[in-house]
Amino acid sequence: MRRLVLIAFAALASPAQAQPQNLRPYNIYASLDPDRPDQATLRRVQGALNRCGIRNEQDSSVAYVGLRPGIYLVITGPHASAQAAAAELARARSCGVEGYTRDARRRPGVMED
Repeated sequence: MRRLVLIAFAALASPAQAQPQNLRPYNIYASLDPDRPDQATLRRVQGALNRCGIRNEQDSSVAYVGLRPGIYLVITGPHASAQAAAAELARARSCGVEGYTRDARRRPGVMED
């Protein structure tokens, strides 16, 4: 039993199990099927964000550490802080767009869609 506990502790302490560092807040306003993203949703969400003065982009979640792969996104960020991300979400909500914040980091060398 003692050996099992030591193995479990070593596995938890190993660098391979460590959480990714340097994650920053990103806001996600649309999560769509990457094979057939709904163009009407993209136009509606991006149009509302643009009218609100919120710079945004379409991208694949594969391009980000910390996000579940396999999703096509309308995303903003990285934001300087969780408070800045929350303030942007409030602005977007006033323009009729809901979103959520996730901590992530853009993968180096991954091209935007």
